[in-house]
Amino acid sequence: MSSVGKFTCAIFGETTLPIQCAEILLEQGHTIKALVSPDADAARWAKERGLPFFTPDDNILTVLQRQPVDYLFSIVNHRILPLPILNAPRQLAINYHDGPLPRYAGLHVTSWAILNGETRHGVTWHIMTEQADAGDILKQGFFDISPADTALTLNAKSYDTALRLFRELIDDLSHSTGPGQARAEITRTPQDLSQRSYFPRRQRPPAAGVIDWSRSALDIDALARALTFGAYPNPLGLPKFLLGDETLAVGSLEVLDAPASALPGVIVAIAPNALTVAAADRNAILRRITALDGQSLPSNALTSRYNLRPGDLLPALSPDLAHRLTQINAQLAPRESFWRKRLLDLQPLVLPFSEKQVSGWAGGQVGRCDFFAHLPTCLPAHSLIAAFLARLNDQYTFDLAFTYPELRQTVAGLEAFFAPYIPWRITLDPLAPLDSLQEEIAALKKRHTYPLDLIARYPELRSDPARFTLPVAVELLEDLESLRSAPGAYLTVGIAQACTESGRSDGQSCRWLLDPRVFSPDDAAQLKQRFEIFLDAAIRQPDAPLSQLPILTPAEERQLLLDWNDTQRDYPADILVHHLFEAQTARAPEAIAVTFEDQSLTYAELNRRAGQLARQLQSLGVEPDIPVGICLERSIEMAVAVLGVLKAGGVCVPLDPGYPEERLAFMREDAGINALLTQQENYELRVTNYELRTTNYDSVKAEKIRHSSFVIRHSSLVYILYTSGSTGRPKGVAMPHRSLANLIQWHLQDSPLSRPARTLQFASLSFDVAFQEMFSTWAAGGTLVLLPEETRRDSMALLRFLAERRIERLFLPFVALNQLAEAARSADVLPANLRDIVTAGEQLQITPAIVELFNRLPNCALHNHYGPTESHVVTVHTLTGPADTWPALPPIGRPIANTQIYLLDRFLQPVPIGFPGELHIGGFSLAREYLNRPELTAERFSKWAGEQVSRWAGEQVGRGEKISPTHLPTRSPAHLHLYKTGDIARYRPDGSIEFLGRVDNQVKIRGFRVELGEIEAALARHPAVSEAVVALREDRPGDKRLVAYIVGLAVSGQRSAVISVLREFLVARLPDYMIPAAFVFLDAFPLTASNKVDRRALPAPDSSRAGLSQEFATPRTPTEANLAEIWAAVLGVEQVGIHDDFFELGGHSLLATQLISRLRDAFQVELPLRRLFSAPTVAGLAEYIETVRWAAYGRTEATSSNGELREEGEL
Repeated sequence: MSSVGKFTCAIFGETTLPIQCAEILLEQGHTIKALVSPDADAARWAKERGLPFFTPDDNILTVLQRQPVDYLFSIVNHRILPLPILNAPRQLAINYHDGPLPRYAGLHVTSWAILNGETRHGVTWHIMTEQADAGDILKQGFFDISPADTALTLNAKSYDTALRLFRELIDDLSHSTGPGQARAEITRTPQDLSQRSYFPRRQRPPAAGVIDWSRSALDIDALARALTFGAYPNPLGLPKFLLGDETLAVGSLEVLDAPASALPGVIVAIAPNALTVAAADRNAILRRITALDGQSLPSNALTSRYNLRPGDLLPALSPDLAHRLTQINAQLAPRESFWRKRLLDLQPLVLPFSEKQVSGWAGGQVGRCDFFAHLPTCLPAHSLIAAFLARLNDQYTFDLAFTYPELRQTVAGLEAFFAPYIPWRITLDPLAPLDSLQEEIAALKKRHTYPLDLIARYPELRSDPARFTLPVAVELLEDLESLRSAPGAYLTVGIAQACTESGRSDGQSCRWLLDPRVFSPDDAAQLKQRFEIFLDAAIRQPDAPLSQLPILTPAEERQLLLDWNDTQRDYPADILVHHLFEAQTARAPEAIAVTFEDQSLTYAELNRRAGQLARQLQSLGVEPDIPVGICLERSIEMAVAVLGVLKAGGVCVPLDPGYPEERLAFMREDAGINALLTQQENYELRVTNYELRTTNYDSVKAEKIRHSSFVIRHSSLVYILYTSGSTGRPKGVAMPHRSLANLIQWHLQDSPLSRPARTLQFASLSFDVAFQEMFSTWAAGGTLVLLPEETRRDSMALLRFLAERRIERLFLPFVALNQLAEAARSADVLPANLRDIVTAGEQLQITPAIVELFNRLPNCALHNHYGPTESHVVTVHTLTGPADTWPALPPIGRPIANTQIYLLDRFLQPVPIGFPGELHIGGFSLAREYLNRPELTAERFSKWAGEQVSRWAGEQVGRGEKISPTHLPTRSPAHLHLYKTGDIARYRPDGSIEFLGRVDNQVKIRGFRVELGEIEAALARHPAVSEAVVALREDRPGDKRLVAYIVGLAVSGQRSAVISVLREFLVARLPDYMIPAAFVFLDAFPLTASNKVDRRALPAPDSSRAGLSQEFATPRTPTEANLAEIWAAVLGVEQVGIHDDFFELGGHSLLATQLISRLRDAFQVELPLRRLFSAPTVAGLAEYIETVRWAAYGRTEATSSNGELREEGEL
């Protein structure tokens, strides 16, 4: 022994019993050197207790050799341990068995005991030997089986007895005094193996659990109880009965006392989801009847769908069919584990055709759009078809529904019990030539199929049984004319071997059946043409990588790559955006250029003040590519600053005064700012620790710009904007003059936004749209109207501002536009002067409120712009016609002047019309780089992609095609690069582009681009957070919010306090729009089969009162009462307690701005937005408001939340 009375051990096992036994061992002071389990719960428990944990796939023998143990315990261990592991412990290897040995050896013996009519059962702790369940007995205990016991309850009794006996066993082992005496002192009873019954893994109930109505009711009841495992996995099968051509499962069964009143199998009575059926002696009620895969039936299905009536006779299995069913079920049993894992990890091939329904379809036979094809013999037909589908969909791992003659023969007559189609996992290497897939087919055939009730028997599968129907099927058969569509598939491909009259092989043929509800005749024709192009290339280029085989015709390539990108416009090459402003100044110097509140500047005044500032900046050394920080609140000076920096040749670097100190410090350091423009009071508040040369407007003298020797070129930088970075630090996008000048000249010459207009300056200067607002307005001779920040954050106030200031053009992200439209529904004013609304920044949705707004503004157009910060605007779509006819998700349109859009797959091949691809941008619109990030720049601004496009253009020229010089890389080095946006899009047949989503972990929220990884990285910096995942959720339509999921933080009753700490931690590091609206604490993240976080399985935060950590507390003061009423109105909830967290109730930063506006009106108090993040409760805000009012009006005017006079408080 390791020490007197104490020993070391290793535990192998699954479920909760090994953990409970391990707790007993630790409680008594023994040492566990290894816990071996496949269970995630066991892994978490071992981590909490600081125990070494291993999975069965680890090299356990080596572990035991390096860390010898006295005992090995196998507890609910379903894996056979090899003899070297059994011999590894110094003393004994001991197994727990859930039955009385030797009579019930093997697996699932509790069920077999019930089926055999036993009245007593027991459990056994025995020594392990090479023969399963045959070693000497150490401990054994017995208990009664009640008439109501099920497999579930009998397993529970077994566990209780096992734990009691385990304590006794450990006590016996603990009292052993040495290796030589241990075996002598422990009572060992050899088994009488002549009495042994062994139940192997493959053994299943007769006829797969189909009820035989000729048996007694108690026998039928025993079958149902033996197969009842509750919410736990069911390893044996479901009790079931035949109904016509179908088989249904029984959830529970009750035997009635009265004798049977009809022949066996006759239906005596029918109730919703229940049948009373006569057995041989008594009647039985079948309840919770479901389909075999677990899908529930409508309450009236028994009478409506199956047309059952009392007196109907349920069909019975013939003896031959029952024998076949028993035999096949036993043969498939060892393969269930494989199928369970495969079904859990199913990867369907979802073609884009399935997302639309062909209009005008009124029923008819599936296959109306089918076609035949003759295949070459270079590769098996199934390999060619799988490769084509992979290439077409840019998906090289997927599952097809598959069947073949031998499988159909095996399940003939038993299709209601076994899957006639099985998932065929296709895994192809896109960089390698075509694969025959023969080995995969052979391996698949060895596994045959699986019972249909497998899905309902395992919790991880039965949650969504409908997802196991695959949309694309492949069938091997002899006669293509007999092909029928696979159940649930919209595409079925049949493959047959063609033969000559003499019987010799004459190649392969296939037939494609297309569901006409999904495929139009044109779709079918295009699919056939692409398949033929692919086959031709596969024959001609047998060694070509699969991903490079073509699927487009030359005409399609030209259309996608050239025709739809023919955007060349010859704008003046030497014009910069501030030149366009200066030209407008020369034309109309006295026109109003910018207004803010009661201030305004004419073009001449703005030009003069910007020139003064430029002179001062040049004296500080500002010249091309020298960054200048602009840290200003919204004001006239902001407009002067932007123009002044550009006139000086510098680079605008916006520094939002509302950003945290840490973020501002990083941006200043990263950009290498040499001068900072700021208002004095703002400077003192935010950047006193910056060692910068600072320009204040008061010190700027009226001097002309000196004539400099340098020249501002198109390639010189115009601005650097910082966006969220996936590594946890922002990245600076460095934009050259050429890109912004191209956009503004497009505005002037080729867009519907060319006329002068009173334009609202809405966007933050840190957002690229701000530069579009400014310079598209000034270049056209319009007036830029700035608005106060509080108005900008209040939709109702914004609506009034638009009307009062006669705004004609407005740039808004979708969420702000929708908020404005919602406000307009109840407003008494309407911005009747509006002529253009431009939306960008996130996907546009046409909501009922937006429809209503534009119906009331018939002279106002809606323009959908698209473009990442790395390119600014690159596509545009103007919605026309009545707003009621607009699509819910409008396209992003077509490329603007001198810009190209390419939709490419992962291997930079163009995707067909209608298929998703990553959106790549080329032309004059691109940023120069990510500042100081050469590796990221090389990754995202792909030179190879540009060379690919150049090659395509060259091939078109080689075919004699005439193409625009825009497409040739010789015009500009920028044409050698394409920007990989990470956005997924597809072409519509008319050439417009439809945005589909993101390829990575980046999201847009309220117009801001957010890398979820940056928030996750910030959370992970908190010492109490073990792991963090952040997701963008839309649990309520139109309400997008960030939710943080935290692991490793015990919150118990301190949930609100913990959330407050985390939120304050993030507020100091991230902008407001990146602060999660909700926090969810988990023991562990849900994982996919590949051990990645399953983001789809992350739970929705509970924003109801039941989900809050605080009990409801009523307001105590008038201030709290008013606050609670306002909160309820903003959040759309019935009541708010004074300790309820604003964000736990569903609030987010956009609702927070609305709340701040309402509170300002109600209490006449200026409330900083960040105050809400640090004190997100009614009580906390009431305390702050009362403190502010006390400071303003004196102590007689304000009382604290508990009614006492306030003496002092923290502002």
